[in-house]
Amino acid sequence: MSPAKAGMVKERRTSLAAVTSVAQSLQGITIEANYSAFSESVRRRAPKGVQCAVFCGGRRCKYENPEVWDSTHKAIRGIYSHWVTDEILAMARPCTEIIVKRNLIKQFQSSIGIRSIVNLQKVGEHGSCGCPLEKAGFTYDPSIFMKNKIYFYNYEWEDYGVMESSSLLDMVKVLSFALTEGKVAIHCHAGLGRTGVLIACYLVYAVRLKANDAIRFVRLKRPQSIQTRGQIQSVQEFEQYILPNSIIFSKNGPTRSSSTPDFSLPQYVLLQKMMLHGQESRCLHHIPKIVLMICERLLMLCSCKPVSLILIRNSGFVAIPVLRTFLASESVQPKLKVSFPESQSAGTLHETSKNAMEVVEEVPEEEEVDEKETSTEKKGEEKKISTFLRNSEEEYKYAGEPNQECIDKTVEAFLRDLSSVREEIRKKVLQFRMQLNHEDGSWRKIQRETDFQVLASLLLEWLEHLRSPVLTQDHIVNIIIQKDSAAAFKSFPLSCQYTLEYLLRFVNHLTIAKHDLSEDLVKRIIAAATHQAVNVRGQYLPSGKSFNNLRKGTFSRLLEFINEMMVVTANREASTSEK
Repeated sequence: MSPAKAGMVKERRTSLAAVTSVAQSLQGITIEANYSAFSESVRRRAPKGVQCAVFCGGRRCKYENPEVWDSTHKAIRGIYSHWVTDEILAMARPCTEIIVKRNLIKQFQSSIGIRSIVNLQKVGEHGSCGCPLEKAGFTYDPSIFMKNKIYFYNYEWEDYGVMESSSLLDMVKVLSFALTEGKVAIHCHAGLGRTGVLIACYLVYAVRLKANDAIRFVRLKRPQSIQTRGQIQSVQEFEQYILPNSIIFSKNGPTRSSSTPDFSLPQYVLLQKMMLHGQESRCLHHIPKIVLMICERLLMLCSCKPVSLILIRNSGFVAIPVLRTFLASESVQPKLKVSFPESQSAGTLHETSKNAMEVVEEVPEEEEVDEKETSTEKKGEEKKISTFLRNSEEEYKYAGEPNQECIDKTVEAFLRDLSSVREEIRKKVLQFRMQLNHEDGSWRKIQRETDFQVLASLLLEWLEHLRSPVLTQDHIVNIIIQKDSAAAFKSFPLSCQYTLEYLLRFVNHLTIAKHDLSEDLVKRIIAAATHQAVNVRGQYLPSGKSFNNLRKGTFSRLLEFINEMMVVTANREASTSEK
């Protein structure tokens, strides 16, 4: 595709939701580097002044001269720029002269709505190109944006260089956060190589595009982007690094695949931590997102009080922090600290790149990952939460009178074996399983789902497909040996403690009127949590999964344990809500 044709296409700005279909329509286009291998080598090794003079044009740099480009290549007046999505602008670096002359700040603050600028340059870079460098080491003073309430981020990235996948993931997470505040402008020098790589990686992360589809899409919108072989490879490496770790349902079950390894609950929580960011990461630190999403949706449908308040976000919804009120918050266990540096440059990629699943296999299940966050991201999220709570306190504090008819439907849905439901329900559950693995927008679909059976079956399927149960044999033995239920509970790994307590709070919040119905639901949760069949209303559930039947004595102690912990968690929640 010629640059001219691509320039016309880019005028039709693309929403994130439409990116996949557009990208897939480009699959026939071959992906090649912009330069020969020899030219790449020269560009990387040439002295900085020579780079500017030979490849950019020196003080008459074509990328910094707005007169060189026609209007199709100037989404922002006075700057070589293109909209890649509705919310992401790729541009050449601005300079003080252009910022003032073209009133760039006003352009950003107008209907365009750019709230953040991401600078991928190293300090002092391309000093012989275009406008002279300011004291800050860039062609503009970053404070001019910050003074006008435009967030500024800088990741030092070597020109023509590539980043390690872990560093790219860190950058993509920050970009994801910035996009919750508004539109984002990204630049390096020309806004082609490093800028294109970051945007392509974001599309892999947010839309789960294949790397080559993401590269084609970015090049369609911003011609000549992602310039070198190393940059192309870095996007491909990034796909291999994160896509296996975006899996919600592993290879166990109808969606089995060699590329989706199975995992236990603690291992899944570790994977989740690596993929989430900001407030979402903190609020889902130990609880699987799928468990919280489904349970909160069911409580909402039943007009019951939520276990966790919900904050609506572009990518779905996230819990307002309540984990500090959980019993598990009192537990102290050793932590595995993993630091994701804010910026790290590398001349070449590692020959092999471990994905996060391989990392998870190497750490004990009880250990945790602490992810480094930027202070800007944390403060921004906390401010957003405070505003949300002020504006929505009454709506979320009182969910209205619980709808007992819907509550009964919810319980009955949990007690109905998936093999016995209508074919259309089974197909919808299977469709959700596949979509959750490949479409980030599936979280929104769960948020809108109204079928109690679909939601309940999906939750049970996830709990029962884990490589090992939430309550393992060791946990059960500990429950039997220790008569003190709370002491036994606190001996579990944190992910088990938080997830189990969340499920118990969910049952409490359903406010089931009939004791027998409540006990039946508890029995079904015990079956899902232990991967053992339990007799519920004369039928062992679940059926058809090769689970052993739970022994009567063991079941009696587990039922006693769960009931005692439900009382403890209810008392804990009541006492913390009064403070």
